Amino acid sequence: MVFNFLLDPEAVKSAANHPFGIQSLCEVLKGWLVNGLVFDFETEWARQEIGKTVHAMPEGFERKRLSSLLSALVKRKRLLTIMVQDYMSPDSELEQAIGLASKYQIQLLLIGSAVSTPIPAGVEKVTLAEYPDSAIEKKRHQAATDGKIYLGGEASHVDFLDENFANGLRHAKRIDICDRLLGEKFADNYEYTMRRFFLLLDRNLCSPDSCDLVIHCGESSRNGHMAYMLKSFRTGRISMMPMTLHFYSDPSGTMHLPHDRYLWSDQFGFLIGRGMDFLDERTDRNRDVNINLKNEDMIASQLADLAGIRTNTEHIT
Repeated sequence: MVFNFLLDPEAVKSAANHPFGIQSLCEVLKGWLVNGLVFDFETEWARQEIGKTVHAMPEGFERKRLSSLLSALVKRKRLLTIMVQDYMSPDSELEQAIGLASKYQIQLLLIGSAVSTPIPAGVEKVTLAEYPDSAIEKKRHQAATDGKIYLGGEASHVDFLDENFANGLRHAKRIDICDRLLGEKFADNYEYTMRRFFLLLDRNLCSPDSCDLVIHCGESSRNGHMAYMLKSFRTGRISMMPMTLHFYSDPSGTMHLPHDRYLWSDQFGFLIGRGMDFLDERTDRNRDVNINLKNEDMIASQLADLAGIRTNTEHIT
């Protein structure tokens, strides 16, 4: 659902020098804002080089639009300046970035011109003109517009979790899960799905000790059992991951959680059609489920509304 990209500053420079190049680049960046992550060095090499190109462009609509989209990538945490550069290496920044592509799970490199550096297996290399026909863009566009519908048993639990959530959660500093029935019916496939979900976090979270997991669910007589089991799932690299459970109840009987079941990091929102029982304990594979992206601002608004509802809260240390 989320895809990882490397943007060669020369691609931006090339776009600025070709008719309709900036328009095409802006359309690419608009897509990346929806479900893409762009990687750069800790020194912000690419961001600075791209900034020089934008600054040299003539004043006008195209410059303003491109600048706005680049700023949005930063504001919405789509730009990750986490790649570590080797200052002793004779290789250029681009050559080093290409060499690190596999380490950072980069899936596509958008280049400005031909490069001689070997491209790691599994990484697409395209120019701006080639980008619309790339395999990764087709997958990204489908995920952004239609989501994905799974028939029961279509994928193993590892493939299902990695394909839908790994890239979107890997760099999270906070993850919220909202599903009323997760708390009210915590057993069987709900329990099994959460066990496997915790293994996904163990495999993928870059900084588990500084990522807060917050679960919003309905209250039941088994709150203590749920808290105990989730704590037992928190092993390995995520053993110290902060976790908070909010059990919601409303004596009036009105709906106290949104009908939508979703998972939200501080970067991306995922709408989960059936809720957090999407894995089948009997088969170790997915159940019938549809996964879609959900607007992060809408989720943030819903979570803000929940803050005023009475809950029982348990902080798991």
